[in-house]
Amino acid sequence: MYSALIVDDEAPARQLLKALGRWNDIHVTNIYEADSAQEGLTIAQIMKPDIILCDMQMPVQDGVYFLKELEKNLKLPKVLVISGYTSFEYTHQAIVSKVFNYLVKPINRVELNKNLFEMINALEEERANKTPELPPDAGDFDVITSIKQYVEKNYSQPLSLEQLSSHFYISKEHISRCFKKKYGIGLFDFVNECRMSEVKKLLKATSCSVDEIAEKTGYSCGNYLSKAFKKQFGITPGEYRFHD
Repeated sequence: MYSALIVDDEAPARQLLKALGRWNDIHVTNIYEADSAQEGLTIAQIMKPDIILCDMQMPVQDGVYFLKELEKNLKLPKVLVISGYTSFEYTHQAIVSKVFNYLVKPINRVELNKNLFEMINALEEERANKTPELPPDAGDFDVITSIKQYVEKNYSQPLSLEQLSSHFYISKEHISRCFKKKYGIGLFDFVNECRMSEVKKLLKATSCSVDEIAEKTGYSCGNYLSKAFKKQFGITPGEYRFHD
């Protein structure tokens, strides 16, 4: 699980970021808020958030101060600057502090979530490099786990690597490689397992035709389902339905 800190002196801006972010999808369970740079530094010191979203134009101490002090006192987390200003001082400090990205308000939901996913993916890769053999039930967020959960809920819909890549902001190659490494099965072999498991349940529990079952489980037609079923189990769907 991950945590995030939003530093912005305007409460509506903080609430907007909380509303736009797909926080559950990246397993961010705690979102802290600070209305000033100083409060943000205090929370960061105590709670040590994994990612920080920071405004640059704030009264008293601004984002430049926040980034400088953050860098002095903490191992710099992933920082996403979100500001309505693009002055040289702000952008220069963002570059010096090696922030993850600099987004200009007004916030675009797609762009925001793309960066959030990429920040979490970067954290995952860093952790994997430090601890190459994570236990299989490690509690930290893993985008591949979310992809598996997505497939389990949506296997009845058309699925493609392009769609998953777009939805989770991760490359097709990374999905294929990491899914096989984590679960010991290819992604679309897993999709087929989910679909066939449901096919078998529907054959036994309902009187739906093979065409109807194909439509419910993501297959293009009953004929294709029948061929795939026979190839995998050695019997036709009809034979399976009446087999004790």
